Order: sequence, then C-alpha cells, then structure tokens
Amino acid sequence: LAVANGVVNLTDTVLIGANATVAGGGVLLGGTAYALASSLHIEACASPTGSAIRMRSDSTLAVWNASIFAAAVDSSVISAPSAAALAFSRVRVSCAPGHLASESSARFLQISPPWSATQVQCCTSQQYDIRCSACPRYTYSLAVEEREVRAGSSAPSSLTCRAQPYGTAAVGAAAVRALPGFWATRFPDRDTVVAYRCPSGYCCSSASSCPLDAQCGGNREGTLCGSCRAGYSQAYGTTACTRSDECGKSYFIPVGMLLAVAAVVWFVVPRRAHSSGITEATFFFYQIAALLLVSTTEEYLWERALASLFNFRVPAHREVSGVLCPFRDLTTAGAVALHLFIPALVLAGIPAVTWIAAQLQRRPVRKAQLALAMMSAGIYMYTTLLETVFSLLHCVPIAGARRLFLAATTTCYQPWQYALLPICIVLYAIPVVAIMWQRGTLPARSSASLAVREALEAPFRPAASAWEAVTMLRRLILVSVHVFVTNPLARTVTLTVLCLVFLLAHVVYRPFRERRVNVHDAVAQFALVCIAAMNIRNAAYAVEGVVPTGPPAATASDLDTLQATLLLLPILMLASDRAPKWAHA
Repeated sequence: LAVANGVVNLTDTVLIGANATVAGGGVLLGGTAYALASSLHIEACASPTGSAIRMRSDSTLAVWNASIFAAAVDSSVISAPSAAALAFSRVRVSCAPGHLASESSARFLQISPPWSATQVQCCTSQQYDIRCSACPRYTYSLAVEEREVRAGSSAPSSLTCRAQPYGTAAVGAAAVRALPGFWATRFPDRDTVVAYRCPSGYCCSSASSCPLDAQCGGNREGTLCGSCRAGYSQAYGTTACTRSDECGKSYFIPVGMLLAVAAVVWFVVPRRAHSSGITEATFFFYQIAALLLVSTTEEYLWERALASLFNFRVPAHREVSGVLCPFRDLTTAGAVALHLFIPALVLAGIPAVTWIAAQLQRRPVRKAQLALAMMSAGIYMYTTLLETVFSLLHCVPIAGARRLFLAATTTCYQPWQYALLPICIVLYAIPVVAIMWQRGTLPARSSASLAVREALEAPFRPAASAWEAVTMLRRLILVSVHVFVTNPLARTVTLTVLCLVFLLAHVVYRPFRERRVNVHDAVAQFALVCIAAMNIRNAAYAVEGVVPTGPPAATASDLDTLQATLLLLPILMLASDRAPKWAHA
C-alpha cells in the first residue's frame, strides 16, 4: 500500500507477502500522506528498508492495535525519518526465528483513538527504526521474539543468539540439524539445542546433516535413537530394527545351540597335556580386533561376523535375514544380552556333560578335568562377558537423566542392572586374583587347583608364568576403554597406544616357551596395532560428524582392503602351523 498525499483510513486490514524492491514492503507513506490504521495485520512483507512500514519526510501515521510479523530477512521493519509524525498504541512486532529485534529511541505519541490530525501532527519524532537482525554465522535462535513498540524505548533484545552446539550444523540462523553420528534435541523452555554422540550406526548417517525430526536411522526413534519404532523389533547383530511381523522365524537358537555344543566338546574333551598357546593367541587377536573397527555406517560386515565366532556369538549379517530378528518385540538391551546366549550354555553345559560322562563310565567326576574346562571356557569367553555386562551397565547423562548408552530410552538403575553389579565386580577382580594365584600369593590347596595352575602356566616360560592372568588384565583394560570411552577418536587413539604398549611388552618378555608361538603372537599384536592405527582416520571423521566422499572415500576403501588382509593373517598362520600335523595324520 503506497500513499503519496492525502488521507487514508485503514480498518481491519491484512497485508501478507507484499514485497518492494526499494522501500515499504507493506505500507509506504510519502509526501504529506496522513494514514490512520486500526486492527492492522502485516505479515511476511519484505523490502530493503521498512519491510512492514516505511515513512518519508512530512508523512504522518497513527496505528492502534496492530500486529507485525517480520519476514525472515535482515532489514528494518518500521522505519521513519525525524520529520515524520508517529502515534502508536498496542503495536507488537515479532521477528522470525533466527532474528533478534533492536529498536532506536524515539519520541512519539502513545495514545488511544480516536485521533485528531492536530494531536498526531503536533509531535515530530526523532528518526525511528526497529529492525530484525539475523544472528551471526555459527549461531542460532529458534524462538520468535515479540516486542511491543513503546515511546522512548530502546530496550535490548530479550533473546540471544546461541552458539551452534558441537555435533550440529546450523541451517541459516533459524534451524539446527544433527551431524552424522549425533542426536540433537531442543529444550523448548530454554530455546536451546543440545547434541549428544550416538552409538555407532544409530543416528543420522546422511553425508551432510539430518533435521531434528528425522535424525534416526534403521527404523529407530526416541532419545539417542535408542529404541525401535512401533511395529519394529531390534535386529540381532546389527543396529537396525526390522518389522516385528518378520520376527520369530530365526535360526538364531539352533545355530547358537550348535555352536555351544561344539564349544562344550572342545573344552571338555581332553587334549594334549600342555598347549603351546598359539590357539589362545589367535583367539585374543580376533576378540580384540572386533573392538578396534570404527565406522559411521554398517561396514566391516564379514569382519565382524568372523570376530563373532571367536567371541562365542552367533554370527549375523544384515543380508542374511534368518538370524536378524530371533524374537518379536526384542528390545535393544535384550539384543545386547543375547550375546550371553552361547557363553551361558557353555558354562552350564560343561558341568552337565562332565557329570553325564562320569555316569556313563561309572566313575566319579574328575574334578581337575572339570576345573580346567571351566577355567579355559572362562578365559576364552572373558572378552564377551566383559563387553556385554559393561555395555548393559554403561550409563551416560542425557537431557537431565542417566540413561543406558546403547538403549537411551531406558533410564538407568533398573532392577536387572543391580543384579549385574556383582557379576561386574567379579569380572573386574578376576585378573588380579588370577595373578595373585598364579604367582603363589594365594595358595592352591587342592590337587584340582594345582592341575589347573600347571596347565595355565604350561605354555609360558618360568619367568612369565603368570602371563595368562596378564592377558586377562589386557582384555579388561581394552574392553573398558572400548565400552566406556564414547568419543571415537579418543577411544581409538587410546586403544592404539595400549596395543602398542602390549606389543612392546611381548617383545621384551617373550613369554611363551616356544619361539614359533612368540613369533605368531608378535605378528598378531603388530597387526592389531596396524588395524587400530588405520581406524584413527575413520574415528577422526566420526568425531566431527563427517562422512567421507570422493577421493577420501576411495582411500578408505584401499585401507579396508589392507585391513581385511591383516585380519586374515593370524588364522592363516594358525592353519600353516597345523598343516604338518594334518599331513602326518
């Protein structure tokens, strides 16, 4: 609406989306124009100067009961020179999100209608300007600022532009999006966005960023994307959720039972009196290698499936649907607990099989054989027990409450977590007790315990007789870092340094009796150092919420090929070591 001269009365007037290239997007008054307006609504109008109202010299404006909603542009909303005459009453200006209001001081009338021309024209204002200024770069404001125009007021904005939180990307100044690997939430009462790091594979996996209402992947939802959407169940061995009506038809239980039976037979059936230690070294390699792989997406599928076998877990692959959803309505915490399925069967099966064998052979249970089988099973499955129990107890502060990191829709201090605490304490104490026991600080009082200690010390030199307990302590340290350090870069760098320290300790002590086993373990631990170091690059991308594309992605593919070769090296060396025995047989 442009008025050059004369008088205009505006009542119950609505101006929406009007744009001007020079000035006065909603109302432009020039010359000696005189305008009286009541119940005026101006919304989303735009112009370089005075996007809602622009007055020029000698013009007069009286407004009562008006609402002005500024467009999302950085410009003045009401602009008047010093020669213009103003009268405002009950006039409210609202700035769009991402913009803050600023108002220059002015002397204008604040009276209620009816106005007379004499009343309004008697008072000439100073130059007046109210602006909606966009927040600076890397800052945001999500709230709408509303202020009432008052005579002689130049109050600062009631809002502030907040710094863009780590883990988010600001889209302009009025929207915040989550970076890959992060989950962000808004506190409406504080106009604040807070971002938290997600478990790998749970949250935004876009190459750029994700809006706050669509930042969960794999059919997940909730705090930290910690649960499945309605109608979906947690898939086993993957971070995704699958449709509940596709669950139940799984080979998880039969495959798990088959693997458990094989493990029980392997532990129970007597082998040669003294192990060389090469099998234990190979298991240690694959159990630790699974902790070192870092990815912002579900990569390393076959590598993780291979490591699952050495960790006494049912191997799973997202392209093999038969194992992904063993139970309908399976929760995330429940899927983590399923990692204990095979270890529980093995630890229960060893005494049962030993007792049955004794009954069939009409002899008493051989306590030394049973103790050795249970001890061996505990050592081999120690990594899985640690990782599973620690994961089910790992709580982090999120949005004012402590929540389970891998299933953040679950608040901590659940009854089943209290039941796990004694197990956690025992798992922490085992390496220390084992070192004291093997070094003789805690005496072995029975023939069975003496036989077990002799078998544990058999692969090692006398000067390193407690190395098996030291290896358990290494597992405890590495798993603790893997579970409780959520920053990918800090975790991977720490694991790399620890693997290097353990390699140097092995080179210095050369704990095994046989030279070939020392060489095998040194090569395997060197491969762990290389794998950990190569994953620092992925961790650096993950910690900044970046998904590599182009040449960096090609380089990552080459490193993955090298990593796959290193992962196969120990098992190939083990097969080569066993080959002469097969040929002789």
